Amino acid sequence: AVIELLVKVGDTVKAEQSLITVESDKASMEIPSSGAGVVKELLVKLGDKVKQGVVIARLDSDAAP
Repeated sequence: AVIELLVKVGDTVKAEQSLITVESDKASMEIPSSGAGVVKELLVKLGDKVKQGVVIARLDSDAAP
């Protein structure tokens, strides 16, 4: 389940920057961005259950510095 949102809409993120923290039965881990850009939309919220491969956020890569 998602236990922490580390970015918000409008934030500029780098590739590999952590976006969210998820917790399983055994551990918690931060999930990184696959690319750089400006966060346009967050597609998960606190408490959501996410699986591998789920899209977490939409980024505008054209707005990246």
